[in-house]
Amino acid sequence: MQAAIVKYRWAATHIQKLLDIEAAYAEDRPYQVVSDPTLPDGMVKILISRQPPAEIGLVVGDIVHSLRGALDYGACALVKLSDARNDTRLTQFPFGRVGMALNSNERRQVKGIRDRPLAFIEQARAIAGPVLHVLQKASNQDKHRLILPSLLRRLPVKIQVDNATNTAEVVIDESQVHLWAQPIANGDAVELGNMLALRTGFEIEGDAAPYYLGVIDHLFIAVHIELAHMIAAAAEILLPTVALNPAK
Repeated sequence: MQAAIVKYRWAATHIQKLLDIEAAYAEDRPYQVVSDPTLPDGMVKILISRQPPAEIGLVVGDIVHSLRGALDYGACALVKLSDARNDTRLTQFPFGRVGMALNSNERRQVKGIRDRPLAFIEQARAIAGPVLHVLQKASNQDKHRLILPSLLRRLPVKIQVDNATNTAEVVIDESQVHLWAQPIANGDAVELGNMLALRTGFEIEGDAAPYYLGVIDHLFIAVHIELAHMIAAAAEILLPTVALNPAK
C-alpha cells in the first residue's frame, strides 16, 4: 500500500505545478473586458491576447496518470494481501459504472480479492463514484492523446452569504452553468451579468463541455477517499482483531 501512497503524493506535486502555471498565466492578464459604445446596454467585449498554455494539458495528464496509478497500486496491494499467491499482472482498480455495484466482469479486475476488501472499495465507490468516473475518462484519453486545455470560458459565479456566520464567499452559480459550455473567442460580445469571471479548463473527448480546472481538487479528494478505505481494508487483513468495518 506504500506505493499507492507515494503515487498519490506525487500527484500533489503536479497539482502545485498546475497552480503555478495557472497563476503565471493569469498574472500576464491574458484577457480584458472592455466596454464598446456600439454594443447594447449590459454587453461588453472580451479581448483575448493569449490562449491558455499547452503545458496545462500536459500537467493535467500527469495528475490523472498519478491518481489512477495510486488506485491501481492500492488494488494490487489488496489482491496480494488477500492471498500472496495471486497474480496481479492484470489487476487494476475497478471503476465500474456510476451508481451501480460491480458486476462479475468488473470484479475480474481485482480477481482473487477477498470479500471484505472488496466491500471497502465498493463503499468508497458509492461515495466518490461520479468523480472517479471523470478520472477514468481523463486517464483513458491521456493514454492515447493529449488532454487539451480549452479556450477561456465564462465561469458563472455569484456571492453567497452565510447569515449565520456573517461571511460571504464567491461560488459557482449553478443556475448559469450553461455559460461554461459556450465557447468564447477574441472580440466576442457577452452579457456582463452580475459577475464575469473567465477561467481555463480541459477537454475530454465525447463530453459536452470542458472541465473547469478546479475539478482537479475533486479528483484528488475522491482518490483520497478511496485510498483511505483501501488502507482500512489492508489494516483489517494485517490486524484482524482491529474493528475497521465499513458501514453496513
